[in-house]
Amino acid sequence: MKKTFIITILISIILGLIFPFGDKIKFLLPILLSILLFFNFYEVNFNLKDFLRLEMLYFLIFGLGVLPFIIFVSTFFLPQDFRLGLFLIAITPTAIGASVVVRLLGGNIPFTIANTVFYNFLSIISYPLLLNIYFNKVESSVPVKQIFFNLLTMILLPFIISTIFKRIKIIKPFFSKVSKYINFLFIFIVFIAISSSAIYLRKTQFNILIIVILLTIVVAVLYFLTGFLLGKNIEYKKTLMSCLGQKNTGICIWIALSNFQPIVAISATLYIVIHHTINVILIYIFSRTNKKKKD
Repeated sequence: MKKTFIITILISIILGLIFPFGDKIKFLLPILLSILLFFNFYEVNFNLKDFLRLEMLYFLIFGLGVLPFIIFVSTFFLPQDFRLGLFLIAITPTAIGASVVVRLLGGNIPFTIANTVFYNFLSIISYPLLLNIYFNKVESSVPVKQIFFNLLTMILLPFIISTIFKRIKIIKPFFSKVSKYINFLFIFIVFIAISSSAIYLRKTQFNILIIVILLTIVVAVLYFLTGFLLGKNIEYKKTLMSCLGQKNTGICIWIALSNFQPIVAISATLYIVIHHTINVILIYIFSRTNKKKKD
């Protein structure tokens, strides 16, 4: 987690607000995200036994059950698009790169990888299912089948291709080198999301926008805090904080922009800055704690 990455995200957000032409290039999102997922899957190694842990149920129960329900019920006063945006980020699976943060925090890396892989694949079902359950009876039209097949293609294909490429040893040094910088591709994805939403943002009432920003912060803190409270020891507290709180915002933004009004992506875009900021704070706190223990 580097400060330059956070600063670059902030710059891309500002540029997106200044240059609102994202609608014209948002068709690139599935391609860019597939490339990003390919390299992240390429770098991930996991063991099947890591899936057989009680803690694997926590994201299912709280990340997809209890917390989304609370968020849905408590945001009834918001305009439909903003409410949908908050709900989307709430049910979004763990970020593919969560293991990087967990490593810096001193958490359990094998469990993090297993949790990340499982729930990103489950999102092929959980996104359309939960959207249909919560939003099918309201004014928003949820293209369930379209979301399902888009996710199936975008997640499964990069995984299969990365698995094949892992077996080709001659290209490993090249891909390992490229993967160190590939996350900066996400910066462009953020720009597209903000740029696509810029016009709608300007039309949004200031007081509603402030409420959405504050609620997005609340959602982030709620998920990180839940992870901390669920941890049976300090190692799992560090791990579950990241597994629940750090979201695969790229997929969330793509779903929002591909299937709904661009303004639905606002919460996910705000969440990028929020969860990276929380990660930096956590890394700083635990690094100081570890340093004191050594002293």
